[in-house]
Amino acid sequence: MSSGALLETLRVQEGILRELWEVTIRQREALVGGRLSALQDQMRELQHLSVRAQAAEVKRGRLARDLAEELGCDAVLTEICAHLPQEEARSLEEAGADLLGAVGLLRAEMKLLGILMEEYRTLNEMMLGEWRRLAEIPMGSGGFDTRI
Repeated sequence: MSSGALLETLRVQEGILRELWEVTIRQREALVGGRLSALQDQMRELQHLSVRAQAAEVKRGRLARDLAEELGCDAVLTEICAHLPQEEARSLEEAGADLLGAVGLLRAEMKLLGILMEEYRTLNEMMLGEWRRLAEIPMGSGGFDTRI
């Protein structure tokens, strides 16, 4: 088995993660802009990309295990590269570094999106609580009257 299939899978996986990153950016922008229909579309796109990312991860793991078994080493990219010709190793190392970069970008954006959603949830709960409190104030007790 050559390292070419693993290299291609690393590149595909990186591409999928970068697509996921772009979708999370659009989700954050839609959330801030209050564009609910766009959020729904992006959730569907995120689900589709997540399935593709999982499939690529499974394939990458299988290819790495098979190649590592053939080379007589652990199924870790650095170990595999240590047993390959220099040019193949360099290509795999670069693809691995690019994949890690995509993972970092996606994690950072997902963290921002999570923080933003938590802030919105807290604000919504606070507003609902205040509206409920106002609704419980009897009319004529010093509060305001919303009747016209």
